[in-house]
Formats: sequence, structure tokens, C-alpha cells
Amino acid sequence: MKWIKREPILIPKENDPLLNQLADIRGIVNMNDWLNPSDKFWLNPYDLENIDIACERITKAIHLKEKITIMADVDADGIFSCAIMYNYINALIDDDNKLSYIHAQRSSGHGLETVMEDNTTDFEADNGMIVPIPQDTDLLIIVDSSSNSVEECQEIKEKYGLDIIIIDHHEIDQDNDHAIIVNCQLGNYQNPYLSGSAMCLKVCFVLDDYLGIEEAENYFDIASIGIISDLMNLDENENRYIINKGLRQLKNQGLLALLTKNKVNLYGGLSVSDISYKVTPVVNACTRYDKIELALELFTCNEEDKLKDLAKEMIKINDKRKEAESEIVEKAMRIINNDHKVAVLIDSEIGSGFRGLVATQIANKFNKPTLVLKYNPTTDEYHGSARSVKNIDLKNLVEITGDFMYAQGHSKAFGVGIKKENFEQALETLDELLAEENNSEFTIYDLELIANDIDEELIKEAEKFNRITGQNCPKAMFKVTGLIAEDRELLGKKKKETVKITCDGDLYLMKFKVNESYAEDIDEALEDDDNFLVELEVVGELNLNEWYNFGKREVVKSNQIFISDYKLIN
Repeated sequence: MKWIKREPILIPKENDPLLNQLADIRGIVNMNDWLNPSDKFWLNPYDLENIDIACERITKAIHLKEKITIMADVDADGIFSCAIMYNYINALIDDDNKLSYIHAQRSSGHGLETVMEDNTTDFEADNGMIVPIPQDTDLLIIVDSSSNSVEECQEIKEKYGLDIIIIDHHEIDQDNDHAIIVNCQLGNYQNPYLSGSAMCLKVCFVLDDYLGIEEAENYFDIASIGIISDLMNLDENENRYIINKGLRQLKNQGLLALLTKNKVNLYGGLSVSDISYKVTPVVNACTRYDKIELALELFTCNEEDKLKDLAKEMIKINDKRKEAESEIVEKAMRIINNDHKVAVLIDSEIGSGFRGLVATQIANKFNKPTLVLKYNPTTDEYHGSARSVKNIDLKNLVEITGDFMYAQGHSKAFGVGIKKENFEQALETLDELLAEENNSEFTIYDLELIANDIDEELIKEAEKFNRITGQNCPKAMFKVTGLIAEDRELLGKKKKETVKITCDGDLYLMKFKVNESYAEDIDEALEDDDNFLVELEVVGELNLNEWYNFGKREVVKSNQIFISDYKLIN
């Protein structure tokens, strides 16, 4: 793996504090605004096209006691979007029969057609797998999807005689005169990178004005998690503001129950990583196993005992997902077609809920775009998931080929469909389009540090910078020299998938989700009597591991580096 030092915007001064150096390297003008973004970055929600019309219609429905139905999309952001709108409206009405939410399951696909009664089997409806549109609905609010579902909106409006509001953030390909659409892609709104949940938060703030209340403030936490889960741009100041405020004022009881059950430290201040590792995968696991109703109930329920049971059940499903994913990926690595610029796996046994996960793992393993597909012999078509790496806009390249039937989703993570007869030609075209891309493995670091200079204070500075990092805003990474290895050990309960390397000065190098042979050469070097010492250099992220030892009744801390790569020096 090649190590590349990030090209600095400004040359940092060697003796400046760490945060000042990072500010120069990344071109951050005001570090305080970056670390603690204020409400000056909150854009006026009235700048969103159609938001007045939508809020007038919702206000009318509330005052006239009309039946309001909210439709959730079948991913994490869709769940959080639904929770915001449901909880907000539910706080304003007295009759539970006048408000409900509906959903499909991930295996049924995305879109409005999945909850149309004619497309729902009795088994699905009776078992709560799919909740179709209630016949007595007056207002249907669709969140995080369906901006382009023109025909379906027309059909539903004519069949049920209802009004439709769509609160969404996805790109719009065609005009839809059958719904009131509030979407940050419309008009000239300055932040096109909001999530569906953040869009719902915006709508709630305008509803506050219409209703003369202050309820919307309560939903920053769920909106922030939607932004994180949907991998939205974290280099955008408004998104950073929502996340910063949301993670500092946790109010949703279901979220608190899940974090507590997953043993997340709520007192040290949450980070994007806490959500990415402890919340999003649990919610996504429910959607992958067609149990979306569990997640929806968790984030819309306030009964403490029920919340504990729901959180426990959801975490069990995620544990099951981890085991299944590990087995699927292990098998996939043996049968993958790696002959093209795009890695291809065709395996009809991989369920729709796992194709994206497997594609991500393969893309990361081979550092190249990946397709994981299922063959349908009836239609002679391939359908599945696509994942990209680095800054390759794979969705755009797929569309340029002209061979795919569809490419729906985000630029680096989306669903695809293609006729079998066009597949080989498409791969050859992608080979040509990707010919200029450098797919060699590399890792980028910001600064070089000496091991002896790393202490708790320095790590805490790095963690401040990394608290709100993610899409388009990577964590601060460091090249660390002068590490003296003392021991290597394998960690893990069922499978030994974590390697821990103890270094002089009580500094620990950690590498997760690797096989037992990772860094075996360090063991060999340590066992070689000819070596006076074993020196390493690494690139990685600084981390302060902090936990409470109940036996000793004290807080235990250790300085760690989550390593991207290492090199033996001697």
C-alpha cells in the first residue's frame, strides 16, 4: 500500500498546536466554527420550494382532524424521516385513529408502488410485513422517496381521492403534478446535501410557525442520525450544524434505549463514529431481514419496558447479520470475477438485503468498483447492487455506458439492472471509462508524528477534529514513526478478527476485521534473537480507549492507533 501525504492548502507551522496545523492543511478558516458549528449555518427553510404549500396542507389536515398517513422508505434515513413526521404530528393530535404510518419491506423494493393495496398479498398484510395505504386516508405524506413516482402518485390520488405530499432529497428526473413536493434538489436551495430526515426537520420548523408552537427543536437528534446514516456530505456547514446540535441533545427515547443497550458512553459526547458503528448497522439489519417495523416502533414509542425489549431484539438481529455477512463474504471471495476494472459477483443465493453489504466488502478488499448481482432466468436479466471506491462516480459511468436498464441511488452506492445480453459489452465499456483511474491501494495522512510525542492530550485534540467526520470530510490520519513493538496478540470472542500490537510507552496498535495472519511478520521479528528491537511505522487514527473497571472501581484509559497500514523498519 502506498502512503501519500495530503497536499496542504497552507503549509502548517511545525510548533503550532495540532488543531491549528490540521486547519492549515485542510484549509479550515475558522476551527471553532468547524468543531462547534452554530445556528448561523442554519439555512432559511422557507427557501425550500413548495414548503409553504405543504405546511398549509398539513396544518389544514390537523385542524380538520383528517386522517394522515405517513409512508416510510425502507432504509435507515426513511425510518428516521418517518419517525420525525409521525412524532411531530402525534404530539399535536388527540385521536390516534387520525394518524398512522405505513411501510413495505426491503425485499419488496423502494417506491410508492410497494404499499399499494393491489400489490400486497394477504400474507404480507396479515403478518404486518407490508402495511398498505388505509382506505380512509385524506393526506398521504411520503418521506425520503418517490419524487419521481409520477404514475403511481396519479393512480393513488385518483383511486383514494387523497392529497399527496412528498418530502424528499433525491434527484428529480421528471415533473410530478400529482403531489406537493418539498425537495432540496428543487429551486435554488443552497444545500442540496440534506438527508430525508433533515428535510422533515425543515418542514417541522415551518409547521411550528404556522401552528405557533416550538416542537421541532425536539427532533435534531433523529435528523442528525439520518444525515450520518445516509452518508450525506459532512463538509457542508448546515449538515455539520444539525449533527453537532443533534448529538448534543438526545431526546428520542428509542435512540437512548438503543445506545444504552449497545453500551455507548453517553457522557463523553457522541461522535459520528458512535452512530455509524452502533446505531446505523442495527437499524439497517432490521431492514435487511424485513423487520423494518421493529425500528419504526423503537423510534416512535415512549414505553420504557417496550423500548428495552425492542432494542435488545434489534441488536440480536444485527449480530445475526454480522455472522451471515461474514459467511457470505468468505464464499464470495472464492467465486468473484476479478478480470475487469469492476469486480463482479453473480450469486443468486445472496439475498437483496445483503448484496450492498457484500459489494462494499469486496470493493474495499480489492479497492475497485464492484457489482453484486442476481440472475433472473425468467427475464434473462441481472439485478443487484453497485458500490464504488475513492471518488469514482460509478453511477454516472454506468449511465454513460447506455447498457443498463436503470441505476438508482447515490453516486457510489446504488441499485442496477441490466439485460444479460448487454452485460459483457457494459463491462468492456466500463474498462475503457475506468482506464485512467488509478486503482492501486493507498492511504492518505495529514501529519507525521513521533511515537514518543503521542499522549492523552494530543489524542483528545485529534478526537475533537474527528468527532464530525465522514463523507467528503475524512478523519485526521497520521504517519507515526519510532514505534517499538513488544507483543502481538489476536482478540475476539468467536473469531479472532482483531490484532493488537503493544508498543513501548503503553501505545497500542489496533487492526479490526482481519484474518489471523495479519502482521505475522511482526511476531516473527519479535521471536528472532538477532533483532535487538522491532521498529515500526504506521498510518492510522489516534484513539483514546476509555472504560470503567468495576472490579477496581476506576476508569481505565489506553492510548491507541487504529492502523490503516504498517511497515517493519528493521
